[in-house]
Amino acid sequence: MTHADPEVCCKRRGRFGAARYHLFGRNSPHPAECAGSAPPELLPGSAANTDHGELGPAGALSGGPIAHRDPDLQRWFSDRSLGFMVTEGGARGEVLGRIAALIRQRLRQGTLRVAIDGIDAAGKTTLADELAELLEQADCPVLRASIDGFHHPSSVRHLRADEQPAQSYYEDSFDYRALRGLLLDPLGPDGDHIVRTRVFDFRADLPVEEAPIRVQPGTVVLFDGVFLLRPELQGCWDLSVFVQVDRAVSLLRAARRDVALFGNRDAAERRYRDRYLPGQELYLSQVHPDQEADVLIGNNDLASPELLRIPPA
Repeated sequence: MTHADPEVCCKRRGRFGAARYHLFGRNSPHPAECAGSAPPELLPGSAANTDHGELGPAGALSGGPIAHRDPDLQRWFSDRSLGFMVTEGGARGEVLGRIAALIRQRLRQGTLRVAIDGIDAAGKTTLADELAELLEQADCPVLRASIDGFHHPSSVRHLRADEQPAQSYYEDSFDYRALRGLLLDPLGPDGDHIVRTRVFDFRADLPVEEAPIRVQPGTVVLFDGVFLLRPELQGCWDLSVFVQVDRAVSLLRAARRDVALFGNRDAAERRYRDRYLPGQELYLSQVHPDQEADVLIGNNDLASPELLRIPPA
């Protein structure tokens, strides 16, 4: 079995579905190894959610790497010792900078597996993409991956969706055994750092056959998705972030965002009210991720998030 170049293979997940591999680092090239047209510019938090593994009438998902930048997002929180640009910034830039500084500090202990958790439409992927860009400025190798690549087949996901929609979403959506065995555990202290970043294409409803890659020790693994602090993944994260939003905010963002996914706004709202948000309530009530996460962010206001909890670097 062959592996990709062991020198810091990094993945940035485009939400058009194209996985693009490149090397992170200010002095490194960024070759795209998978074809795909460039995505349109996006406002933070506006990209289509793919956690659900369901396709709309068009059979496609909108979105892509974050291209839009508010000027404040360029004024990163200063930490000269960790290699970040020294400037004053707005609220979002400061929150990003403080989390990036914490990641860099923790990274000195070895490869760092970071969970970016939160309910639907909380802004998880946006945050992870922005952190990846900021860490790149400090020449920090990053591997981006998502729960999107570890769905169960639709036959499993929807087996009891009509009778128990909330339980079906929370308990049947993702293959945690594959996630642990093929990505998270190999990146742990005793792992061989040979990983796969996805195993299933939920759009095609087929397994993905990709050659494993070898990840350089000292890489930051930014993994975004729902339900990441559940018991099945206990012990897999070296740092966890929970992106918190009000349920009403989640519903508003998700319904507006997923009109194309479900055909119209009413259908999108029904799906969230009947399946996704009740599934999230199960998770919140059983796991309490807002209490368990190392870092807690209030993200109701995308331009001015609140850093509600962060451990010392």
